[in-house]
Amino acid sequence: MISGAGNVALHVAEKSIFEQAKVLTLSDREGFVYFKQGLSFEQLEDIKKLKFKQYGSLKQWAADKSNVEFYEDKKPWTIPCDIAIPCATQNEMDDKSLKQLLDNDVLAVCEGANMPLTAAAQSLVQDAGVLYGPGKAANAGGVAVSVLEQLQNLEHITWPLERVDQELQQIMISIHKRCLEYLTKERSVYDYKKGANLWSFKRLADALMAYGIK
Repeated sequence: MISGAGNVALHVAEKSIFEQAKVLTLSDREGFVYFKQGLSFEQLEDIKKLKFKQYGSLKQWAADKSNVEFYEDKKPWTIPCDIAIPCATQNEMDDKSLKQLLDNDVLAVCEGANMPLTAAAQSLVQDAGVLYGPGKAANAGGVAVSVLEQLQNLEHITWPLERVDQELQQIMISIHKRCLEYLTKERSVYDYKKGANLWSFKRLADALMAYGIK
């Protein structure tokens, strides 16, 4: 399940479909679309055109579609899913929304947007023993790709998409390994928030020490 229909959400949807996952939802400010059979590549390309070129709404797009349902002024968290990826905006998922996901046996919550979970929702997901991917680690790919773009600009070349994807995968694998160095296992689930926080702090502290700041 994915919230949002912007750059992050639609690329998460594309990668999910490529990896054989079933994408159930996308959302915007007017509500969310539920794809009963899962979002298809053809539908995704249509929505990309809608959002990036026509600047239209999902409500408008879903109006003449027979295999989808649009829920006006609603969030998607009531739909049962295995993995929830909030990609819309900050604080979009509160503890009430998280409780709905837990009641439907969600297996993992991964932050695509910057801080989409409220503090209460973060505490609840960790107390429940559900796998939680904090944004500072999980959505670092956006910044990473910006760095890759700078490298291409310096070299005055354009890498093929396959190389960008390979480079990004290696960066994310590295982030995951570094989180593993500092996290602990709580209630049979690894605490990635703790691992990401400790690694981030150590990296910052090492940089300050290197500059002679104590």
